[in-house]
Formats: sequence, C-alpha cells, structure tokens
Amino acid sequence: MEKNLYIDASHPNETRVVLKSDENIEDYEYEGLKNNLIKNNIYLGKVSRIEPSLQAAFVDFGRDRHGFLSFNDIQSDYYQIPKADLDKIKEEEEKAREELSKQVEAKEEENIAEGKLEIDDPIEKEIENQTENKEITDEKNIIEEE
Repeated sequence: MEKNLYIDASHPNETRVVLKSDENIEDYEYEGLKNNLIKNNIYLGKVSRIEPSLQAAFVDFGRDRHGFLSFNDIQSDYYQIPKADLDKIKEEEEKAREELSKQVEAKEEENIAEGKLEIDDPIEKEIENQTENKEITDEKNIIEEE
C-alpha cells in the first residue's frame, strides 16, 4: 500500500494538502488566507481555567477564543514540574515566608512599643487561671457558710 502526500502552495493566498493511498484520496485539507487552520497544530499555551465538571481545561494560546483540552488528552508527564522550576518556586516561597514573618514581627514590636499588644505568656495565663479558680472557690465557700 503506497501513500503519497501532495502539498500545493503555488498560490500565495492558499495551500492545499492531499493524502493519497493507492488510488484513493484519504484526506484533503484546504487553507486559505482567511481560513487559518488551528486544528492538529502545536501551540504554546497557558491554562486559563479548569472545569472539573467537564473534566477539561481551557487553554489560552493567543487566539480570540480559548482552546479546549480534555483531561484524557493530557499526558502524565505534563503534571510534573521540572526540577529547576520546582527549586525556583520553593526559593520564592521561602523568601515570601521570611518577608512575611519579618513584617509580622515588626508589627508586633510596634504594637508592643505603643502598648496595644500584650505578650501571651503561657505561665502567666496559668497563674491567672489558678488565681481565678481560687477566688471562685472562696466565693462558693462564703455563700455556703451563709
């Protein structure tokens, strides 16, 4: 079985492609200047929205409409983030955590200096709780004696 692929691009405004096996035409595609085919081409895109109910993702690849990609069409290799990118993400997250903790500490120190915030000391809380419990017990004893 002999297959031949014929491409006619002799006209600048159109391209015609024919796939022929033996004496039969298996596939014919026509692409005009206004009719740019986007099916079966490879594009770089970014997932813009995931739709779990459809089990699909919508991909922005630079056209006025987003592409539709079924979860079944996504290979498992694509789920894994490359190690270099993963390391970079971890570094950025660590920097963000450090900066956030510095901001929180600075805010706490500022509030303590202004007297707006008390330090929660667990030992002081325990002593206060014991004192309150003793006062309540003393009040009960006074009421019972009356």
